[in-house]
Amino acid sequence: MKPNPVSNFWQRNCSKNTITNMAFASILPHSLGGVLLSIPVLLLAYQLSSYIYNIFFHPLSRFPGPKTAAASALPKISAALRGDGVSWIVELHAKYGEVVRVSPNELSFSGADSWKDVYGHKKAGQQALLKDPLFYNSPGETTFNIVNAGYEDHARQRRIFANAFSDGALKKQEPLFLTYINKLVEKLRSKAEADPNEKFDMVNMYNFTTFDVMGDLTFGEPLNMLDNIGYHPW
Repeated sequence: MKPNPVSNFWQRNCSKNTITNMAFASILPHSLGGVLLSIPVLLLAYQLSSYIYNIFFHPLSRFPGPKTAAASALPKISAALRGDGVSWIVELHAKYGEVVRVSPNELSFSGADSWKDVYGHKKAGQQALLKDPLFYNSPGETTFNIVNAGYEDHARQRRIFANAFSDGALKKQEPLFLTYINKLVEKLRSKAEADPNEKFDMVNMYNFTTFDVMGDLTFGEPLNMLDNIGYHPW
């Protein structure tokens, strides 16, 4: 009797599949304890492979920065929880330059040219940069405002406000600005005349003036910071 080629082929493949299945079955856990043990091992292997990918193969892997920040967002989260996230990023820029990778998917820019590229007006036909919703949106926020809107909505909303910030509109507000500037000068003069050794925190004094102007422009009345020489509770 002649051997059947089809039958032989089927038998060979069945044997190969049987061996493969047996080998695969041999590495599977056969008890509840084995299953429970395999879960953390798989999670650890996945995390390690993620770190390796982020450090060596990620699209941002060519940018400078600490390897720990390239591997995981934990260093950035830790700095934020300590309350020195800004100082941490400033230190990274001092060490690595104007462009620093501060987390696996995030770069920080400190150069003047970068400011123009990110926030400046785009030329005709130039695609606008999309804003990261994780950064610009508040938790649970579903509506878009002038800060987090896309290019078209932002342009439409910006046109509504543009007239209020035009050169002509600001010149019309000059008497209001001068009112608070004169009040600032008067406060400084009166205190200096009362006590020539009086020292002023000019950062606070300028803030008081600025917020009084903003309050008057926005709400029609000042926050009275210059009058009280102190910050408003709000």
